Amino acid sequence: MTAVQNPNDKGGGSAALYAVLAIVAFFGFAFLAASFLGGEDPVDINSDGFEAAPVTIGEGVLDQMPGSVSISTDPTVDGAIGQVAPPISGTNFSGETVEILNDGKPKAIYFVAHWCPFCQAEVPQLVEMISDGQVPEGLDIYMVSTSVDSGATNYPPSAWLDQTNWPMPIIRDDSSSTALITYGAGGFPYGVFLNSANQVVARSAGVTEKDITLQLWNAAVNAEEIAVPGEPATTDTTAIEE
Repeated sequence: MTAVQNPNDKGGGSAALYAVLAIVAFFGFAFLAASFLGGEDPVDINSDGFEAAPVTIGEGVLDQMPGSVSISTDPTVDGAIGQVAPPISGTNFSGETVEILNDGKPKAIYFVAHWCPFCQAEVPQLVEMISDGQVPEGLDIYMVSTSVDSGATNYPPSAWLDQTNWPMPIIRDDSSSTALITYGAGGFPYGVFLNSANQVVARSAGVTEKDITLQLWNAAVNAEEIAVPGEPATTDTTAIEE
């Protein structure tokens, strides 16, 4: 409907319109300010929109994964084997809290980047294995979306992972990739496999075949507490074919 100004109104209509616009602008600004300043900590919107978000990492840093191997299970080669992984607390793409804790459960944690073609190949394979019921009983699987680049291919990661029908919990890493770096930053897709004591029993870098993935999952479930790096292992984790 077109607004018609009353000819007897000496500017009153314009003044009223300006007043309405001013009120709308004020409340719009107030809403935005409340969104970013009130309640929960604001998400990290530096250059990645809402695809990255703050994470809280507990005590400890895993040794960096050796670049010379794609599957590591040997503490004499990979110093992280036997180390206790720190807990991670963050949010998923819906803003809901997701935590990876030292809760007595074995875990497989996958760090993926949306622009990585190997991640784009690995994730659907993992989804298929999960859907087919191949996950060992008691194993928790998590994904960390990291290294987000709004100018790179396959952006945003939230849409990509939604299209893959990824069924397990997801944490958004921050724009500094803090979770990835704390966990040793192997090549993508990067997998960290923890026993029930939250100790690293294996790590993987790159796409793994389904049978190797299943072995890694089983290693996490079946491994008892293992020795710290440099000491004899109490559990054999070398059965995984490399």
